[in-house]
Amino acid sequence: SPLVCLWLENNHLLPSSAEDLSRLIAVSPSLRQLHVGYNSLGNQGAKMISELGFSQLQVCNLAENEIGPAGARSIAENLKDPKCVIHTLILDSNHLRDEGAMEIAEALKFNTTLKTLDLRYNYISRRGLLALREVLLQGGNKTLQALHLEEEQDEDCLPHLPDMRKRHAAAPKLKCSQRACCCDRCRIKSDINFFLALNQAGRHSFSNLELSTALWSRILAKSSENDPSLLHAALSQRPDIACASTSTPTSI
Repeated sequence: SPLVCLWLENNHLLPSSAEDLSRLIAVSPSLRQLHVGYNSLGNQGAKMISELGFSQLQVCNLAENEIGPAGARSIAENLKDPKCVIHTLILDSNHLRDEGAMEIAEALKFNTTLKTLDLRYNYISRRGLLALREVLLQGGNKTLQALHLEEEQDEDCLPHLPDMRKRHAAAPKLKCSQRACCCDRCRIKSDINFFLALNQAGRHSFSNLELSTALWSRILAKSSENDPSLLHAALSQRPDIACASTSTPTSI
């Protein structure tokens, strides 16, 4: 049977293994998921896997692989490629820092396939967060739906939570009263989550329409888990936009 999913996590793979992985991808056209987290592939591994794999893989897990800003730059270049088909990219527990986050933020302006991006525990501070927020704020990316950005210092903002460093643990559901942190980092992440919610609901549907900022709170209130359609919610507030000209400049 064809190889569709390959798990090689925690196998002490070094940068020298990247060439072998690239050859494996090349001879396995049906491969859609590659999980090589918790190895030591480094920047070279990130470069070779992203160059060959992003035009074929749908899921790529490169968690904890000693990848730095140079590796992030290679990953970003391949995310920009029109042939990229990847929809889930896991890069948590590397060393991307703000420089790497900014490279990936720039790539998001060109990528239309990525839905889930995990950048947890990469030493990303305010500068990197602002770069990611700016892309979503300006509508540079309307397709990303989940962006994980937790760092160890975030535990101080919500001390009642269990250990966030336990990987792949389900995020606890919080009541409104438990979301009270107003630190700069949490505010930026809250903005990011707002624009991700717009993407989830179908912000791309409005690429040629102009809606006032004040209208969005009512539109989002109408959109629920049972009926997440942003288009339906917006039309309930502004039925006239169904006949709007597609030449109207975008504002979302």
